[in-house]
Amino acid sequence: MFYHPTKFRYLCGHKIANESDMKYERKIPIDLGCGVSIYQIMAGGKWKPYLINCMNRGLRRPSQFLRIIPGVSKRVLAQQLSEMERMGIVVRTVYPETPPRTEYELSETGRSIIPIIRMMDEWGLKHNNLFDEMGKYKEPDR
Repeated sequence: MFYHPTKFRYLCGHKIANESDMKYERKIPIDLGCGVSIYQIMAGGKWKPYLINCMNRGLRRPSQFLRIIPGVSKRVLAQQLSEMERMGIVVRTVYPETPPRTEYELSETGRSIIPIIRMMDEWGLKHNNLFDEMGKYKEPDR
């Protein structure tokens, strides 16, 4: 499991994870009683939804992700994939070849996120009129 079971404290009646074993200290603790908070940590953010969508479409290798996802760096990609592996969203396979080949695929938990990603995609396409040609937000007509 991602969180150590003995490192919990309580805030407002909900368990809050103490993430002192992570590389950086969170300013706001994770509210384990809030599903949105848990989703945001596990599969939210700038790159994870794209990675989940890529894996769902059959892409497996980091080089493929770098070609498809504009703007992601190798370092950030490696960090995001590592987090997703640690949380059980993806399964990493390293093939004993020269040079070594690494592939990622969605775990059962990762596949359970696909309906959410599809709904986000549908919602975004439905409301894409809120952006102008330059990708800037514009106020809806009233």
